[in-house]
Amino acid sequence: MRHLIDLNSGKLLPVQGHSTTVLRENLRMLLAVPVWLDIEAANCTLVSATSIDRALADRVEDVKCHAFLLFDELTG
Repeated sequence: MRHLIDLNSGKLLPVQGHSTTVLRENLRMLLAVPVWLDIEAANCTLVSATSIDRALADRVEDVKCHAFLLFDELTG
């Protein structure tokens, strides 16, 4: 939050400086939100417990793992 708020005055900074670390974390969170939504959507379909629903859940988990591995590889 230090990049958003002047800790001495308690006011928002009118211009935020670039921080690669903050950018990386913001982008990671941007990736995480749709992944979490996909997981929850797959969980909703698991109520019927059919093999198609299990396959969807496995696929969503696979996408999650690959997405974060790729993100970390590209930004690390």
